[in-house]
Amino acid sequence: MLTLGMDIGSITTKAVVLDNNTIVGSKIIFTGFNAVKAGEKVTQELLTELGLSLEKIEKIVATGYGRKSVAFAHNNITEITCHAKGAHF
Repeated sequence: MLTLGMDIGSITTKAVVLDNNTIVGSKIIFTGFNAVKAGEKVTQELLTELGLSLEKIEKIVATGYGRKSVAFAHNNITEITCHAKGAHF
């Protein structure tokens, strides 16, 4: 299962694609002034590098201060919850 996770922060926007819990690619860009565009840009650049389309991604989750600006995300989760899940992973 392909999963895309992204963290839209105040300085940088990060994205990672997992294939059954194995990292297959990641990307970091500067957020700039527009969290919506940053989320779209980091996703498009990463998927292009991996030769994937958004339709191939089964689950998309966003976190960070801009998490609610990612319209194509299936879910958004607070940073605190992500830290807890990451520590448990």
